[in-house]
Amino acid sequence: MRVVLALCLASLIVGCQRIEPLPPPRKVVVAPPMIVPAMAAEEETSQHPERAVVRIRPAPVILEQPEEPAPRKIILINLAHGERGQYFIALEDGEEFLRGSVSGAITDNDSPLDYHPEEPHNHLGQFQITARRRRYHSRAHNCDMPYSLFFHNGFGHAIHACQPRDIGKLGQPASHGCLRVSTTSARRLFDWAGDDPVAVIITRE
Repeated sequence: MRVVLALCLASLIVGCQRIEPLPPPRKVVVAPPMIVPAMAAEEETSQHPERAVVRIRPAPVILEQPEEPAPRKIILINLAHGERGQYFIALEDGEEFLRGSVSGAITDNDSPLDYHPEEPHNHLGQFQITARRRRYHSRAHNCDMPYSLFFHNGFGHAIHACQPRDIGKLGQPASHGCLRVSTTSARRLFDWAGDDPVAVIITRE
């Protein structure tokens, strides 16, 4: 009997105990990844190491440089010793504008582009008109160079009108390094070139 009473008393005591309810489940929120600058990402990570920071570095942008169009105007110079002599041909869009005789350096000394000796010399290759002077006087050679179209070494080498005394030498080597043409040809070339890009191609073929 005592055992039964003890069991009943124990069951009453257990039934009277307060049973705490279970805590509600935590709400899990998945945030989208953040794209932040490098400085912000490092600061955010140091203050809240439990947070995941998405760090994205943008790829470098490489801009392609557009190719420069080929000059529409070209002056071809041939310094070969042939039956035709030394001559030039001016072309625009492939069509001939003017041709005539020219005189290169009095010697056949073809110097590299970066070498400018004191003695007469030529430079072969492709150049660009860089300066224009309707009236120009060379202090180095104490002579006038009307209608000068400079193409190399600053104001060193140019296509220009020859002196009246040298008109009979056109078509053969006679200059110190410039390309001499008649006054009529020089004036026409000067006006035709204007401010447009003009290529000068000098060969010996």
